[in-house]
Amino acid sequence: MFQSLPFSWSRKRAFTLIELLIVIAIILILISIALPNFMEAQIRAKVTKVKGEFRSIETAMFAYRQINPHYPFTEPTGKAPFIRRAYWPSGPRIRFAYELTTPVKYLQSVNFIDPFIGSGAVSDQHKDYEWSYYYLQYETFAYHRPSDKNYFDAWCLCSWALDTYDSGCSWFPQIVVNAKKKGVHFDPGSLVVFYSPTNGTRSRGDIAKYGGWVPPEVKMFDK
Repeated sequence: MFQSLPFSWSRKRAFTLIELLIVIAIILILISIALPNFMEAQIRAKVTKVKGEFRSIETAMFAYRQINPHYPFTEPTGKAPFIRRAYWPSGPRIRFAYELTTPVKYLQSVNFIDPFIGSGAVSDQHKDYEWSYYYLQYETFAYHRPSDKNYFDAWCLCSWALDTYDSGCSWFPQIVVNAKKKGVHFDPGSLVVFYSPTNGTRSRGDIAKYGGWVPPEVKMFDK
């Protein structure tokens, strides 16, 4: 008859400290590999969302303009230069373009949330909090108008994208129109930064959509 062994083989063996550290190290390595890809995918998804919503708004703008003499306002009758300084330091937003929903519903809602600033955490460039897309209607925009009434029938949508910094895409058409009128030639890239994934997914710059009449030099950046 076999004598009982001094210990049981069925007893579970615990991990040593070194083994635990090895497991933790492997997990951290896997996270370091997966996390950048996850972050890149999130950024690409946000860019896709912005461009998709811009196309929806563009369709609504086109339909609106077919039966109206102008594109939707965001400032009452476009005649109050103080409004931007007093109420919207970061500029007018598409959520104020109520004419797209009332009385005709070209869109169900104009409360589009910019996925890059949806939390309201705008950069230090602007001290207010915002969550919607920047929108300019050039014919009636009142904050800055040239003395020669050099207006044009167009609009612009902007997302400040990853850097949440206004890189100037909304003013670009006005700059080009003024420069061409004065016969001034310049490199657009020296004035405005547009977001392009070819410069890197995490590169800086604005995502823009232009509608109506804008110079060809501007439209080429609307991708």
